[in-house]
Amino acid sequence: MKDIETTLVTIVNATASSEGALVDTIGSRENEEGSARFYLDVTSLAGTTPTADVSIVATIGGTDFTLGSFTQAIGATTESILITTCPSRVKAVYTLGGTVTDFDAVVTCTRF
Repeated sequence: MKDIETTLVTIVNATASSEGALVDTIGSRENEEGSARFYLDVTSLAGTTPTADVSIVATIGGTDFTLGSFTQAIGATTESILITTCPSRVKAVYTLGGTVTDFDAVVTCTRF
């Protein structure tokens, strides 16, 4: 299978916790599971003691399951995590702590 790159969510000027929509990271291979590397690129996290917790979540049978989480961000950072058994449809969920006046980030996925 050729590497497939997908953007899960682009976050601009966020000040409250939220989540992206479920995203199909495989295209036409919808029911296939496999390895995926997820990337978090935080370009801005400002406020009073701001934190951002970002997780990769799958929804199966109406229930959310956390597949993996990035290290808590306290400023601009980049990180990647590998999930070896990952369903095709996932979403990014982020929880902001402290007083956040600006959170900008992108979460992407590469399937291989």
